[in-house]
Amino acid sequence: MQGKEKLLQTEEEKKLWSNLGVMVLQWIYATISHDLLHTILESDTTTMEAWNILCDIFQDNKHSRVVTFEYDFTHVDMKDFPNVSA
Repeated sequence: MQGKEKLLQTEEEKKLWSNLGVMVLQWIYATISHDLLHTILESDTTTMEAWNILCDIFQDNKHSRVVTFEYDFTHVDMKDFPNVSA
């Protein structure tokens, strides 16, 4: 078969991939904050779905963060700092 995905040949391979997916999903759940956990926690969520939701959460605000940082930077007044190091 051409492409990135390979068909799983045996039930043993399917079970292995399922177990690995569950392990990674549990790792994701265990390493994120409780607020994020409650945001992405849904029944029957696959590992890829959980990962994609987290990616969307963090990448969704990228543009607004850039705008905020640019605004903050351009409105820095040097007289507020005692020296260059500060």
